[in-house]
Amino acid sequence: MFVFIVGHPLRLYRITNYNSSTRYSFIILKDYAKIRLSRLSLEEALMLKLKAAYNGVIDFFLRFRFPCTLPSEIGESLGIQLPRYLTFNEFIKSICQCNPTKLYKFMPREKAESYFSTAQRKEQFLGNSLFSYYFNEGWIEFVLHFDDLSRLRRIYIHHKSIEQDEGVELPLF
Repeated sequence: MFVFIVGHPLRLYRITNYNSSTRYSFIILKDYAKIRLSRLSLEEALMLKLKAAYNGVIDFFLRFRFPCTLPSEIGESLGIQLPRYLTFNEFIKSICQCNPTKLYKFMPREKAESYFSTAQRKEQFLGNSLFSYYFNEGWIEFVLHFDDLSRLRRIYIHHKSIEQDEGVELPLF
């Protein structure tokens, strides 16, 4: 067997068995936990490589619009999918109207705080935690409120474009 790397950003490897004419390719995902083994033709492998290159170029240009934090990072923290081509105002509207899938009511404090590990500023207090993400248009802050047993009770979003003093409360289920 001969192993060679087709594309490192995709972590796509092709294993070619020269005893037979079959070619197998597999993708190791970022967390290295899930491995998908499938037969890929050379055209499919090339399309995956081109798609990864295209996504890399898009991410490069998105960094000019959002130099510190990408909206997808906040989407990952909340467990929601956000389109790549959002203006900042559309982004604010979409996260204020979302239903977080990773966060739920009565979640332990350590687990809830771990989802916001990419925040630029993290502050912990007795009954709440504050996680701040910086954008050119200002800071977006997530305030997590906990009860006496350190279980998540409420989440609020604060930004200068949000008119409510308390911010927008995200629904927890």
